[in-house]
Amino acid sequence: MSLRKKTFLAGVAAVIAINSAAAFATPTITLGLSDWPGWVAWYVAEHNGYFKKYDAHFKLVWFTSYMTSVEALSAGKIDANCQALIDTLAPV
Repeated sequence: MSLRKKTFLAGVAAVIAINSAAAFATPTITLGLSDWPGWVAWYVAEHNGYFKKYDAHFKLVWFTSYMTSVEALSAGKIDANCQALIDTLAPV
């Protein structure tokens, strides 16, 4: 096989690999948090590098009020929220 064909095929393979990786890329999940001690674990995980280590794509969004975070989830402003079970079931 000629060098030109090998170079062309290598280029095509690279484009396919890049496009495949982009197609399967994990989206970033915006996660709402408010002032409750149990939810601090998310910041500990972020600080210790666990998100990167396990390829978890989270953006932590702090809310000063618990109800504001619940409302943000209901309005679709965040993807997920740390909240009580009753507040999760109530809208359903």
